[in-house]
Amino acid sequence: DPGVLTSAWDRVQQAAAKAGRPNAVQFAFSHWYYIVETPQDEEAARQGVGCFFPGTWEEAKNTYLIGTPTEIRDRIRSMTQQIDRVSWYIFTALGPDMEQVRRLRSDVVPLLETL
Repeated sequence: DPGVLTSAWDRVQQAAAKAGRPNAVQFAFSHWYYIVETPQDEEAARQGVGCFFPGTWEEAKNTYLIGTPTEIRDRIRSMTQQIDRVSWYIFTALGPDMEQVRRLRSDVVPLLETL
């Protein structure tokens, strides 16, 4: 729920302002992800998620950033639209495939520049 994230960030900013340090705290968006564009990607994502997530595949897709680069960007936009500034993005792949890191850099990160 983006409202929970926004509310928490507002409280942090208010506390910083009360301490005489407005804008001293920076926001880092952190999330788990898996880029899925092929049936093979989906199978690998299901295996990675299945190692630690007890829910269904649909629940996993609602919990984590799982989808195409555009879908991932859109979910991040939805979650952070009320945040006045995002200083950093921190992502953790949902599996050991280093190709996911390359794809994050080449296919997702450029889309974040439009947020």
